[in-house]
Amino acid sequence: MSDCRIHDKTCIVYRAGHCLHPIQLRHLRERPQHWRDGMVADVERQTATITYVHEAATISVWHHMPLDRWLIVGEPVSVHENLNTLQIGNRLLYVEVTLRRLFDELFPHTREVQAAYRAAQPMLLVEGGTANPGTLGAAFDYATRFALDPMYDANIARVGFLSDAEAVSNITAVNAVAQVAQAIGDRVTAIVGPGAAD
Repeated sequence: MSDCRIHDKTCIVYRAGHCLHPIQLRHLRERPQHWRDGMVADVERQTATITYVHEAATISVWHHMPLDRWLIVGEPVSVHENLNTLQIGNRLLYVEVTLRRLFDELFPHTREVQAAYRAAQPMLLVEGGTANPGTLGAAFDYATRFALDPMYDANIARVGFLSDAEAVSNITAVNAVAQVAQAIGDRVTAIVGPGAAD
């Protein structure tokens, strides 16, 4: 078992790839809409590759225990990517997306670097104006997503506003404009937003 802390012959680590905490179970019950149907495409020891049934995508997951004791190639499973959970029949496993694990291995000191940066209280060299830095960051993030995939669907942006039909409608409209703008090479509308060129 890798990265485990053992007590009485049992791992007591509560993080992705290890033990499922009761709080995590509560979150799973509160967010059933994020489950996605998949099928086991490959399994080797602690890593499994899952192919989604209703979309052309795959995901690789890791668990501290050998997954080949529970998984068989071709077997149907469900994946909750938002909460890193794999469901095999009635069994729930708190898995780790292997890309995250790769980043942790390649850049093991990220948290220390971030902490040192914040502790130094650096001064911004570019005037931010009145815009919220979080809004600017999100705008850059989505501009990058649409640049990489002109037909990207920003469905995750709608999730926070499901109770507000007008907000969801506005997000859908902006999403459609961004898709069209990227598809036809309209960089002003795609990056700055609809109405920017008026």
